[in-house]
Amino acid sequence: MKLPFYTIIGPHLKRNYYFIRQFCSHPFLGISDVYTMILGLLGVAFSVFDILMILKCGPTLPGYLVKARADFGKVIAPQMERDLKLIALLTSFEYYFFLIVGVLSKSPIFFLPFLILYAFIIVMEFMTLFLRLFTEGFSLSKSAIFTSMFVVYNWLCVFCCFWHKMEYCDY
Repeated sequence: MKLPFYTIIGPHLKRNYYFIRQFCSHPFLGISDVYTMILGLLGVAFSVFDILMILKCGPTLPGYLVKARADFGKVIAPQMERDLKLIALLTSFEYYFFLIVGVLSKSPIFFLPFLILYAFIIVMEFMTLFLRLFTEGFSLSKSAIFTSMFVVYNWLCVFCCFWHKMEYCDY
């Protein structure tokens, strides 16, 4: 079975095979299969809970679900904000569900949406960090650092799980 983008992904994985094998065998990343399954289950559960909560609220979101801002309703209509939140939640449900399917079926294809999306998120977080460093100076909160580290760790665990499943694939 070939991966999508196998001409792009395959050569990089083959070239760095020994480094990736050694990196993914680290004790913190050795449990990546179990961790990815738990991450997928929690992501699906939270996404379903949020979707049901938003659907129960009706055509507009109540005040406690709306992001606090002074110009509410001027930039975007409340109905549009609700619809956009539902679209984002359905997308998150999809890629967390793909993690579960990927772990159970041992198919690396299902990890790609999560890996691509979170790689984009991580790159944007680092760009935001450097932009803030040059504009506002170096002032980071502990919660922001912890959250960023947690996102990177999640991505590394899913990547190691993806790499373990690639052994069944002819990349």
